[in-house]
Amino acid sequence: VEAAYSQLGVPYVWGGSTPGKALDCSGLTQYCYAQAGIRISHYTGSQYEELRRIPLSEAKPGDILYRSGHVAIYIGDDRYIHEPRTGDVCRIASGIGSFSCALTAIGETNAGKVKGHGRRRGKRARRGARRGRGALRHRPAGRRAG
Repeated sequence: VEAAYSQLGVPYVWGGSTPGKALDCSGLTQYCYAQAGIRISHYTGSQYEELRRIPLSEAKPGDILYRSGHVAIYIGDDRYIHEPRTGDVCRIASGIGSFSCALTAIGETNAGKVKGHGRRRGKRARRGARRGRGALRHRPAGRRAG
């Protein structure tokens, strides 16, 4: 939660992943989780797949709030910190009812573990994945495809 507060006022930039300068909603959640030592992917949909889904009623501060295409950091008392949209900045909002569920890294995750290399894949890697060649053609030594 402290990491989210530290980004208040940072401009929204689609695909942004530079704390203090430019973030999008999933870049914000990725940064916050990284500060807690948890690696998650940058994509909203990937975060939904990687983390354990829980009802909004069970959300605790620090959990990620999720709805299709948007994520935020829950800070408690029906409030959250998020990067809303182009032209806006990271801010506090209220009313978590617009989210469909919360995501947590506590306990067993949907994928069996929190994973993700945290980088956007380029066009060539996406094309290769569609053709059944795997998402990453060249993997750094010691890393498994994720």
